[in-house]
Amino acid sequence: MSEVHIVSSNIGALSNASRAIFKIPAGHGGITILEAKVVGAGAGTSWLTLDDLGTAGTSVSTRIGSGGTAVSVANVPQAITLGTTVFIDAGHYVGFTEMNIGACNTVTIVEVAYKWGK
Repeated sequence: MSEVHIVSSNIGALSNASRAIFKIPAGHGGITILEAKVVGAGAGTSWLTLDDLGTAGTSVSTRIGSGGTAVSVANVPQAITLGTTVFIDAGHYVGFTEMNIGACNTVTIVEVAYKWGK
């Protein structure tokens, strides 16, 4: 069984933009996303997607998953529904995009669970 790793990050008040949260080091073969969640400190309206932001970390290369609803409840984690492509190559950035539905809270925590390899 592969070890599961978890990255947690505050993406802040993101609105109609992408934000990289970490880069997969070159030479390690990439990662497989197992699960992702988002939780805001306050109720809000936003639609987040989990994305492969390519080697530059600035634009969506592949959409990995998306949020289930546009309305969030304060301090209640929401699952990101993963698509069929969950592998991200080494050298690429993992990030989130707010899809211009509103804006994230100033404190918006995203969590990504992954394993190395496919």
